[in-house]
Amino acid sequence: MSRYIIGIHGLLNKPPYTLLEKWWELALREGLERIGQPKHKIPFDLIYWADEMYPKPLDPGITDPEHEEYISERYHWGVSADIEDISSNLNKLRRYLEKQLHQILLNPDLSLNYEKITDKFLQHFFKDLNKYFSTVETDNVTGETARVKIQKRVLEMLDQHSGDSIILIAHSMGSIIAYDVMTRFPERCSHIDMLITIGSPLGLPVIQGKLASGIPAEERSGGQLKTPSSLKGRWLNFSDPEDTVAFDQLLSDDYGPNNSSVHPEDILIFNDYVNEGDRNPHKSYGYLRSRAIAEVIDEFLRPQSGYFKPLFDKAWFWLTAPLKRLRKRWNK
Repeated sequence: MSRYIIGIHGLLNKPPYTLLEKWWELALREGLERIGQPKHKIPFDLIYWADEMYPKPLDPGITDPEHEEYISERYHWGVSADIEDISSNLNKLRRYLEKQLHQILLNPDLSLNYEKITDKFLQHFFKDLNKYFSTVETDNVTGETARVKIQKRVLEMLDQHSGDSIILIAHSMGSIIAYDVMTRFPERCSHIDMLITIGSPLGLPVIQGKLASGIPAEERSGGQLKTPSSLKGRWLNFSDPEDTVAFDQLLSDDYGPNNSSVHPEDILIFNDYVNEGDRNPHKSYGYLRSRAIAEVIDEFLRPQSGYFKPLFDKAWFWLTAPLKRLRKRWNK
């Protein structure tokens, strides 16, 4: 069984597939170098879905910032400015507001109140999400919606790695897509060992209400969505307190444990992505190269961890047992 890392990108138009995949992999590589583990080979694939929303990708050859296909935030080497103390009064205020929004917008059965207002909210702030949740067909040939077509891409990639052990890293809207697929197609997602969400808006009640519509009954309980039943490993949710897309950083109070007792583990980190002097705490590259995520990737890729650890432990025992016996005799 091989070990593989699969990514799902987030909102808005993106550079071409090969370039974006390269930049994600470089960010992961940068993180491993930060923790002194540069020798890992990174087996990585990116699930690319921006072309389902935008007719043309962003063009790295365009230099005019006013052009709609100009890449305003490219990958570049970071400053390694991880900050340990990132708690803030602003974060406490957000938690309070999030609780109030839940009470106002979500009914006990997770249906949405004021659905016209919430739809307007999605149209204005999350156009891609609005299109994803739309029931309007986007393919005149197949009659499929954007949601179905994007789900197919995720499932095709997962099927290609059905014999592998997988970490799925989902950024921003990608985390919504990942959750949607894992809850609706659990039998095809059972080889995902770990889900990592970065800059995720899954804590927003509007998103939870949309996801709950039509979701299998076993994936919700007591007026709360659950961790996908297919996930047997861990769900790590990383966010920066100043990331406004991840307005509610704590998913552990929104998503209950599944039957394997897996639940979201919320981890606050500092996203160090800076472009032309401006920090973007939501940018994927800043999350991917953080020390906290690099340490998880390092543990996953080490031969003695996870799947290989029992074999490593047994080999180490047989190698060291004679030395231990000699030491005991010497001490006597």
